[in-house]
Amino acid sequence: MHASSLSLSFGTTVVYDNAEFNLSTRDKVGIVGVNGAGKTTLFKLILGELSPDAGRIDTGGARLGYLPQTIEITNPEITVWEFLTTGRPIAKLEERLRNLYQQIADTPDDAQVQSDIDSTQSELDYYECYTAEDTLLEIIDNMHIDSDMLDMRLCDLSGGQKSKVAFARLLYSMAEILLLDEPTNHLDATTKDWVCNYLKKYRGMVLIISHDCEFLNNIVNKILYVDKVTKKISVFSGNYDDYQVKLRELKRARAKAIENQERQIKHLSDFVARANAASPTNHAMKRAGNVRAAILEHVLKNRIERETAYKKLKMDLSPMRDGARHPIMVDNLWFRYPNAKLLYRNLSFIITGG
Repeated sequence: MHASSLSLSFGTTVVYDNAEFNLSTRDKVGIVGVNGAGKTTLFKLILGELSPDAGRIDTGGARLGYLPQTIEITNPEITVWEFLTTGRPIAKLEERLRNLYQQIADTPDDAQVQSDIDSTQSELDYYECYTAEDTLLEIIDNMHIDSDMLDMRLCDLSGGQKSKVAFARLLYSMAEILLLDEPTNHLDATTKDWVCNYLKKYRGMVLIISHDCEFLNNIVNKILYVDKVTKKISVFSGNYDDYQVKLRELKRARAKAIENQERQIKHLSDFVARANAASPTNHAMKRAGNVRAAILEHVLKNRIERETAYKKLKMDLSPMRDGARHPIMVDNLWFRYPNAKLLYRNLSFIITGG
């Protein structure tokens, strides 16, 4: 994946200004930056949902797979199993192949039909049609999607269940580039560990937006940093911890450069002020002042911006009074969504205070 001369603005808000980056086919990349820096916007550009004002992102025509934070289901009446199996278009490809074989039987010398047969068979080979169902069952098992859920309609799932099912379908899809936006939000620890190992071995590129530093540390070999101040995109080799070390070094160097630049601006400004105040007959001073003024204008035009200091939020969540000994007690709870299978049967538990 290659981005060149990438620029994008929303009104007066600049998101990217001539940003560039290069990623390799099997890179596992964490995308980081402060809120509002343009991380999810980058995904939308890659997916073609947005167009840049200038520049481009080249994915080489790769198959893309996207897991957004909020799942939107286009066909809510189908079952979970039907939804999962369509992650790979094997059924459609097999139907197309049957039709093509019928055509070639009627017109055996048709070179175009034979070419279509070859390309369709190549696609089926890519999607590993003979072992696909075994792969899907393995994903279902490790994502802890139980057999009862497989028969449920998508519209009857909770938000967390939809996210887990959509993630499982995406892992099954064999996309060449995976775009994952906060993928661990609805995963328990065991499932997250399995997903982590699966993504590390994934044969394509994986781009991950996540606040889960441990998850990124265990998967990524590069960090793509979206800088809200400079509007640039930087690529750091290594995991999240490596990036943190390199970013601190970069910020120290940046602070030093700003300090030197501010001294230069003050020196030039003082000289220009003295030159302006000099006698009109002091031609040498006036000429020197004009030279310094031109230099000052250039320095100010290319001035390094100071990074915005984001304050850390401090919250006091200590109780105003002593709580109950058992803040939450659930006894013999049964629950189902309308026209859906039972979610909880005779559920009981106690959460103890303190």
